[in-house]
Amino acid sequence: MIQTRYMVSVCALVLLAVPAYAADKQEKNPLAEVAQKAAAKGVPLEDVLDAVSKSSGKVFLVDSQVGPTVVVGQPRVRDMTYPMLLKVLSNNGLAAVSAQDVTSIVLVNRIRQYPTPLLFDDDDTIDDEEWVTRVVQLENTNAAQMVPIMRPLLPQQGHMAAHVDSNTLTLVDRYANVRRVVEMVLAIDESAKKRQGQ
Repeated sequence: MIQTRYMVSVCALVLLAVPAYAADKQEKNPLAEVAQKAAAKGVPLEDVLDAVSKSSGKVFLVDSQVGPTVVVGQPRVRDMTYPMLLKVLSNNGLAAVSAQDVTSIVLVNRIRQYPTPLLFDDDDTIDDEEWVTRVVQLENTNAAQMVPIMRPLLPQQGHMAAHVDSNTLTLVDRYANVRRVVEMVLAIDESAKKRQGQ
């Protein structure tokens, strides 16, 4: 009797395990795994920069702390454009900074040490992934009070500070996010003006 119960228990466990094992096998598609590994495989950064240099005419210098490879994903290296390069760099923890006809490739956590373009207004010629420094003048709200509200919207490598005497904010981040944050700041500033007029 005990042996029969034991056999029934073992059979039940096997029957429960078989569908789970089969489902696990079905989820592991060999072609998908190969594609995933290929997409995650690093390619030489030098090859990427050579391709972009040919298409854009830009000259690149690479910081000595930057690794030799980057993960590109699906785009072919020979088809890489400068805006695509900026996205690839962003996804790999890197950034590009242009000065005096040379573009330096640096670790993103060092970006604040480089002279990014200084903006006082929007500039449609700048790519969304370019790092910029933006100064915003506030008229109706206290700039220092904006910092704890808006700073969490910037990445760790970004920067935001208030200059109390001039009531300005200074932001350092990729241009797309700078535009987003500045739009919110100015909307709050405008809303304060309307409240003051009431």
